[in-house]
Amino acid sequence: MSALSYVRSAVSTKPISLLNCRESITFDRRVGALARRGCVYVLEAPNVCTVWGADGERTRMPDQALAGILHSSLGPCRIEGVCRTCDACNQV
Repeated sequence: MSALSYVRSAVSTKPISLLNCRESITFDRRVGALARRGCVYVLEAPNVCTVWGADGERTRMPDQALAGILHSSLGPCRIEGVCRTCDACNQV
């Protein structure tokens, strides 16, 4: 008989966040509070291009907001991810 036949489940039954660290629990609760109030979590675009290091505040193209759902242990929350296109390299 192998050791694998003795493993019943590796899923926790305790009421904790999916990631068990202080920062993730705090973030999970903050997102859950937003969900309860019907608010939107906004993920802002970086101010500096990750490819060229150019300053994103001076871009000529308008920012775009992409909608989605962010799941927390307290329920789903609407999210908007802001996309910014770099003038120097045209990367989003």
